[in-house]
Amino acid sequence: MMLRFLPRLSVKSLAIRIVALWCLIFFQPAALAKAANNLPVRDWNLENLEKIKTMGPKALTFAVVGDNREDLTVFSSLLKQIDTDPEVSFVIHVGDVVRDGQLEEYQKFFQVVKDNLRKPLLVAPGNHDLKEGRDRRLLRELFGPSFLSFHIDRHYFILLDNAERYLDRGQWQWLTKELEQTKPFQSRLVFLHYPIIHPSRKDSRHSLEEREGRQLTGLLRLQGVTHIFAGHIHGYLTGQWDGIPYTITGGGGAPLSGRDPNHYFFHYLKVSVQGKEPIIQVQRLK
Repeated sequence: MMLRFLPRLSVKSLAIRIVALWCLIFFQPAALAKAANNLPVRDWNLENLEKIKTMGPKALTFAVVGDNREDLTVFSSLLKQIDTDPEVSFVIHVGDVVRDGQLEEYQKFFQVVKDNLRKPLLVAPGNHDLKEGRDRRLLRELFGPSFLSFHIDRHYFILLDNAERYLDRGQWQWLTKELEQTKPFQSRLVFLHYPIIHPSRKDSRHSLEEREGRQLTGLLRLQGVTHIFAGHIHGYLTGQWDGIPYTITGGGGAPLSGRDPNHYFFHYLKVSVQGKEPIIQVQRLK
């Protein structure tokens, strides 16, 4: 009696559904496996972090670069420039390594890195690195954890993930604990993509939301953070956020945000940590 409630299907419709189900069962796993095999790297940050940890206390000069996005020509030239500097031991990228978070873009990015840089490279994610705005699956597979920390000698490095203009609850708790436990270090350096507060203090679209920014600067100031490095704005800017020195470096290749030659040019930062305050040299693209 139950059969009378089933929809009537023609032979043709039934055949189409069977073929569709067969394809779903047999081809989707193959497609997923193929996509996984096409990944250019896995757990990139963790792998490069292990390389940095083996360097010892001598690795106190490093480079900071940000926002190359789709322009890999400028970026490759900057990497070559960094690679030929014997004083630079590793590189920290403050985000927007690609434009739309697509696998093909990441394949090109990592190929450029492998072709032009022999030094370890860590990445703090930017908003353009997320596929379709908020999809983090590919980002996690490629880079591993999106926020991390490490130390060299008496200097502590913290890479944050504010690619969506905020820190989630888990990251807030982790950061609070990290800062509390690392007070004995001589310096503590923070790296993230979005500026905490826009330099003009008028354009919150290109920084954290005002409330979020105030909370974060309050925490970092209370815990005595030494310096903050950010990207997102395509140029070079420096100043203080509620008493904390900051430097914005977004000159990795993406279209520059302005025309002032003192601020908007392709560059990276060469940073040396000797005492408490880092020594920062702006290295223009040659």
